[in-house]
Amino acid sequence: MNRIALLVTMVLLLGSPLAWAHGAGVHVIGTLAEITADHLDIRVPNGNTMTVGVNEKTRYRSKKATMPKPQVGDRVVIEAIKDGAVLVAVDVQFAPAPATPAK
Repeated sequence: MNRIALLVTMVLLLGSPLAWAHGAGVHVIGTLAEITADHLDIRVPNGNTMTVGVNEKTRYRSKKATMPKPQVGDRVVIEAIKDGAVLVAVDVQFAPAPATPAK
């Protein structure tokens, strides 16, 4: 019985940091519909548009070194935090939209 209690205790103690490791961020995934100096409008998969604020601390990342900032139409994954009633982007990962085949 003591072994089971010890095992349960160890699992709870070692598993707790994993639950907190992800943070309190909000993910926004979609296609970039509009870019302004202070926000991005993202068309999310359900067809709605979400507005995410940006500031001087927002990081932009792309696997293509030739693309320092995203363009309208790019696919984005945004890690944002809530600041009052608005979302503010912390990290914006982006990639060009896939080319559509000619019909």
